[in-house]
Amino acid sequence: MNPFLSLRIIYLCCLFIGYSAFAIETKTDIYSNGYFRSGLGLSEGGSTQSAFQAPGARSKYRLGNEIDTYFEAGIGQIAQVGDADHQINTFFMVDGGAGHASQVSFSDVAQLYVDFKGFLGHGTNAWIGRKYYRRNFVHMLDHAWINPGQGARGGAGVEGIGLGELTLNAAIFQYEDRGVKGIDGGLGKTGTLDSSLLDLRLTGIEFPGHSNLTLLLQGAAQAKNSELDIGSEQGFAVGAWDETAFTDKISNMLFAIYRQGSAVVQGDFNGAPVHRTSDGFSSGGYDVKRAYSWEVNDTVTKDVAGPFCFEVTAGYREEFFGRQGPSGGQSLKWFTVGARPVYYHRPNWATALELGNDHVEDSLNGRTGNLTKLTLAEELHIKTGYFSRPVLRWFATAATWSSEFKGLIGNNKPDGTTEVQSPYAGETFGWTSGFQLETWW
Repeated sequence: MNPFLSLRIIYLCCLFIGYSAFAIETKTDIYSNGYFRSGLGLSEGGSTQSAFQAPGARSKYRLGNEIDTYFEAGIGQIAQVGDADHQINTFFMVDGGAGHASQVSFSDVAQLYVDFKGFLGHGTNAWIGRKYYRRNFVHMLDHAWINPGQGARGGAGVEGIGLGELTLNAAIFQYEDRGVKGIDGGLGKTGTLDSSLLDLRLTGIEFPGHSNLTLLLQGAAQAKNSELDIGSEQGFAVGAWDETAFTDKISNMLFAIYRQGSAVVQGDFNGAPVHRTSDGFSSGGYDVKRAYSWEVNDTVTKDVAGPFCFEVTAGYREEFFGRQGPSGGQSLKWFTVGARPVYYHRPNWATALELGNDHVEDSLNGRTGNLTKLTLAEELHIKTGYFSRPVLRWFATAATWSSEFKGLIGNNKPDGTTEVQSPYAGETFGWTSGFQLETWW
C-alpha cells in the first residue's frame, strides 16, 4: 500500500475516533509537546560551521557540535470516557529542520496515533498508528539505542499486560524502504522492500537497591522483492537493560543488545532493517543472513536542583556486515567514552564542559583512528538541572583526530551542495564557536 495513502487512512481514523470521543466524553484536555534546536556559528574562515563525528561512529557528542535546525511539534487530545481509568488519546506530530545555511522545511508526519487507556483492563494501553515507541537515548550522544517506532510506516501494540508481578509490552511495526537498488538479475532497477518487526518487552523485574530490569525479544522479517532479485530474510534481537536509582537524582542505565539478520537496523532514527544494498560503510552492503551487531553501554546521570550535575557514558558497539569491504574486512567497531559536568553559578547561569573520545576500527575500509572533542559552554536557564530546558548557550568547541580520518571529519557540506565548504578537509584539528537555543516541552 502507498505509505501516504495508509497515513491518510490512519489520520482519518484518528480524527474520527478523536471527534467521536469528543461527543461522548465527560472531560477533554488538549495538550502539546515537542522539541526545537537552532543555532548560529562559524569555524575557521568564518564561512560555515563544522560538525565533528568519527567515520563509523553511530553518533557524536552533541554539545557545541550540532549545526542544524531541528524541530518536532505535536498536538494531542485526551478524552476521558466514563471514569478516569478509561481515556482515548489522539496525537499528531510533524518534524522537520534544515542543515547549516539552508531553509527550514517540514519533512514528515513523525507521529500519528490513538491510545486506548484502560479499555483492555486496568493499567493497559492499546494503540495504533505511527508512534515513538518506548525509545531510549544516551542524551549527550543523541544516540537512540532502542527506537523501533521512529521511521516505521505504522504499528500497533498493547502495553501494561499484567503477568503476576511483571508487565509485558507487545508491539508490531511495519517498514517500507523505498529507493532500494536491485542486485544480480535486478540490476538497474529500484523498488521497495517491505519488512516487519515484533517487539516484546518484559518489565518490572526488580532487584534490591532500586534496580529495575527490562528484557527484550524481537523477531524481524523482510519480504522478498523478485523485481529487485532480493530474497526474503529473517532475524532476531535479544537485549536487557537495568535502570538503577542510586538516589532520587542519580541514576544509572546499563544496557546490552544483540541483533542478527534483518533485526540489524539502519540507524538510530530509522528502524528499517539493513539489506543487500544498504549504503553503510561497505560498497557491497550486507549479507543479511550473516550480519549481526551487538552493543553495551553504561551511563550515569546526576540531575539535581543543586549547583552540580553531570552525565558520564562509556560504550562499545560492533557491527559485522557479512561481506567484505574495499579493504577486505567485514566489521566495524566503535568505542566511546565521555563526560559532561554542569555547574550552576546562579540558578539561571551555568557552565558546561563536555569531553568525548571515539575510537573506530573500520576493517571494511582499512582504517583505525580516534576523534577527541572538547566543548566549553556558558548557559542561561530558567531553572537548575541537567535536563533543564529551555537553554540559550554560547559554546566553543575544539576537536582533533587521527591522520587516518583526514578528509572524513570536519569536511561536511551541511546544506547538501558544493557551495558551502567546510574548512577542515585536509586537517586533523578543527574548531567551531557560536550560539544555540534548545528547548523541549
